[in-house]
Amino acid sequence: MNSEVELIETLKKGDPGSRARAAMELALKGTEFAVPALKEAMRMGDQVLRLVCGFALWRIASDREGLNAVIESLSSDSPDAREGAVYVLGALGKAAVPFLEEVLKAEPERREIRRILDEIRSST
Repeated sequence: MNSEVELIETLKKGDPGSRARAAMELALKGTEFAVPALKEAMRMGDQVLRLVCGFALWRIASDREGLNAVIESLSSDSPDAREGAVYVLGALGKAAVPFLEEVLKAEPERREIRRILDEIRSST
């Protein structure tokens, strides 16, 4: 098990897979201390890293920018990022509903958002 400081260091300087794993570990056990590093990695990383950092930011700090990164991943070129975004939004459940509704109101053509909202509502 890595310390938060070690995970942040990996997030900054690791290979792509290690960076994504570090972000996921931070999502599960990170604190506000990790937020600046996660935001930086989210801005500079590949599509999958942006998704995982967004999830971590939402889990740690209910950061709207993080949730936006997850939602944007639904339209990613990367199948892994798209699949991950669906999983993350499902895992967030009710907490994501107001933001998903807001996106759907602004972009009613986003069928994937409507489908995820329907799934979240039917599972509660």
